Amino acid sequence: MPVWIVIAFVLTAPAPAETPREYTAAVLWGERVRLSTPLTGTVAESRCREGTPVRAGELVYRLDERAWAAEKTAAEKAVEAARLGFEEAEREWERVQELYADDLIADQERRQAEIARARAVARLAEAEARLAGTLQRLDQARVTAPRGGRLIACHARVGEALSGALRPARLAEMVVGRSREVEVNLLEHRPLDVGQTVRVEARGKTYRGRVVRVERERVDDTWRTWARVRFEADEELPLGERVTLRW
Repeated sequence: MPVWIVIAFVLTAPAPAETPREYTAAVLWGERVRLSTPLTGTVAESRCREGTPVRAGELVYRLDERAWAAEKTAAEKAVEAARLGFEEAEREWERVQELYADDLIADQERRQAEIARARAVARLAEAEARLAGTLQRLDQARVTAPRGGRLIACHARVGEALSGALRPARLAEMVVGRSREVEVNLLEHRPLDVGQTVRVEARGKTYRGRVVRVERERVDDTWRTWARVRFEADEELPLGERVTLRW
């Protein structure tokens, strides 16, 4: 049965222009998934080890949670106080309604009780929203694997300061599923277009591949160019299998 393979690689120093360009890559398992966080904080724990398998929901990184934990305690107390204030305003509103129905108080007093109740409702809603935001940040501080797979790159270290103000901080990369990718370091970008054909040599066989994606990304202080090549192989290629790409 044919096996579809996907190759992702980054261009290395090319051969002379008159000879075919040649790159070596190692097979990786599956679709590439990036683990990131939108938070600004400090990495407190790392369980990221390149090449190790992870289960869905397994912790990979944890940010320092102390500030958010303190914020959660304060937010919970604010919600409790706001809820008590709302309950008191609700009881007062019900009492005033009865007195007003019996013509024992003026309409102005009824309106004041109604306004006090509305303000109590708003304060409770605001306190609950702050608590929900804090709980969300605490959840985002624990970066877990979205699906089962294998970690292939760890970008953050314990003690490193992260800033997710402009874009989510990238922490790690993993692969999932049964498709295939390969990766090599490219030092210099050379023309390689989507749809271009590439020869893929694996285990003494040559396959005709096609470039399905080309992208450029910044990693630390350098830029790397990635290309994905898909080809149909007649056998499974295991993790780490070396293949050669030529065009």
